[in-house]
Amino acid sequence: MSTAIELREVALDVVFPRAAIPMVLMQPLVEMALDRQPYCWLPAKVVPQCDAVHRTLAIASVQRACFTVFPEYSLPGLEGVRVVHQAVCSDSWHANSVVIAGVDGLGRDTYKTVWDLLRPSDPISGSEPQHVSTYQWVNCCVVWVKEASGSVRAFVQPKLTRAWLEQQVRFGAMRTGQGVYVFRGGYEPDSYPCRFLCLICFDWIGEDGGQSALGRVLAGLNARWQEAGTPNPLHWIFVPQCNDKPCHSLFLTATSEFFLSGNHPFVERRDGVVVHANCASPSRRARVGSFGFSSVVFHPDTFDCTGDRPATVCYAPKRLRQSEILMRCQDVVFREMGPCIHSMRVRVPKYARHDAAGRAPPVDMPSVHPLSPVEDARAPAGPVPASVKWLLDCLDELRSLDDGSAASPLMPAAVTRQQEVIDAWRCLPSDSIESRTLLASCVPDKEEEHKRRSDPDDWATPEEEALATAIHASAIAAVGGAFSPGEGDLHGSGRARDRLFDLAVVCGRSHAGCLDHFRRNRARLPRYPVLLVTRDANNNPVCPRTVRSITDAPEPTQGQPASFTNPQSNVRHVGYRQLFDWFIDGNSPTDIEDKLYEVL
Repeated sequence: MSTAIELREVALDVVFPRAAIPMVLMQPLVEMALDRQPYCWLPAKVVPQCDAVHRTLAIASVQRACFTVFPEYSLPGLEGVRVVHQAVCSDSWHANSVVIAGVDGLGRDTYKTVWDLLRPSDPISGSEPQHVSTYQWVNCCVVWVKEASGSVRAFVQPKLTRAWLEQQVRFGAMRTGQGVYVFRGGYEPDSYPCRFLCLICFDWIGEDGGQSALGRVLAGLNARWQEAGTPNPLHWIFVPQCNDKPCHSLFLTATSEFFLSGNHPFVERRDGVVVHANCASPSRRARVGSFGFSSVVFHPDTFDCTGDRPATVCYAPKRLRQSEILMRCQDVVFREMGPCIHSMRVRVPKYARHDAAGRAPPVDMPSVHPLSPVEDARAPAGPVPASVKWLLDCLDELRSLDDGSAASPLMPAAVTRQQEVIDAWRCLPSDSIESRTLLASCVPDKEEEHKRRSDPDDWATPEEEALATAIHASAIAAVGGAFSPGEGDLHGSGRARDRLFDLAVVCGRSHAGCLDHFRRNRARLPRYPVLLVTRDANNNPVCPRTVRSITDAPEPTQGQPASFTNPQSNVRHVGYRQLFDWFIDGNSPTDIEDKLYEVL
């Protein structure tokens, strides 16, 4: 039989805007010592993390965020709690605001010190420090509320259910909580009730006696409100987490069932919003590694996200999550998985118009801010287009020409040129990134493939391999002479002796298919001769006779001008295999330049 959960309903003197809720989510890379309990931040990382907390609060203050959320384990102990407490209690912090923050593991003495600092309101039974034994520690979240009057109230809610890592302890044990706060504020202008609560990570799915903590909370509220004879809406559910598997089927299923299940009818969830605030992934790339996937999820009937491809967030994250569980819901995922700060304005479903006049995105003004002073185009304190995010992630992990598979006297120069090409690509605008990537990647001419390619969130291995080939071909061309990878509308512009050329690179199943792809996508007259480099699936050399028969174009001669009736007459076609052989066999940059000149 499951343990009963105390549900503490608390009325707050806070009023939120009815159109959209300003919100800030921290997404830190949590660095804890896992070889001892309680799980705490590494001592050397405490000060930098407190600085990052300061930075998050500064953004929340400027944007007058109604909700600021720090994931599970985000605050480094007493030091982190002090940073937030001092900020919220200061005169400069705005009223009608809530801060929800997960604190790292607190031993009994530290927990008591935190408790004495906060002087929590309406403590849940069993959460007081005197109930924590010497061998126990606490994983909790603190909820600060600055009310309309300017008064500050703090609430401490220990985690209800131990995650697997929190069960794998040799010394001591995490003390589990016994209750959940259900807060009630209001919406402008008539103070219509706005209810919100918080469940810490594993509380979303962890079971006790065959029923999850979420299920017990909903069942308890349903029984209470049914007895009162009045259904009540539950608008905001915050799930701060330190979750290495945020796309696990159990986690996603619990989110889906929260909206779609017919159980607990006295807890109305159609106008609800589930906010998953997770810690950062060690890898910034989506679909790689663990953690990340901070998201905002809505009921299926609230907003229409079909056809949208906004910056910063993904409205159709099936490929990102590699799961279809939330496809019926409106699932908005932040693409940035690395350390950062997310900010946004979340539309309130209850007050959204569901017609043509009121059509608007569920998440407005999504932005990514840096957690540290290090500059990165993926955290520009503003929106990040999907193609920019995809490109920068790929470039971080792009294999070098000097990968050990081949040796060449020109390799040091090629490595230098490759980095210069990468640096130039990093500065490309989003539309240029999309056009270059789609030109470089030749896929079967099928409707579903073209639909997939229109969305950078769906780009996969073909696009990544095409990008790598374009970068490597550009680097080799740059070894042979002057080359500008950031110029032109193809993949760069270069010079071999006195001949100028534009570079285009296409990868696909066959050289003939690549050339046909180029013809379909670049039919206009080129400004210079185009050096077209194609690579088939097996990196075979080009067979000129086969290619000429398929393209039905006469073989161009050196220096021949382009023809208006046949723009392809000014295309000089070589295989990537041939270009790479020039590089491997060359002894000096002049050798590559001579080969390029001969082709041009």
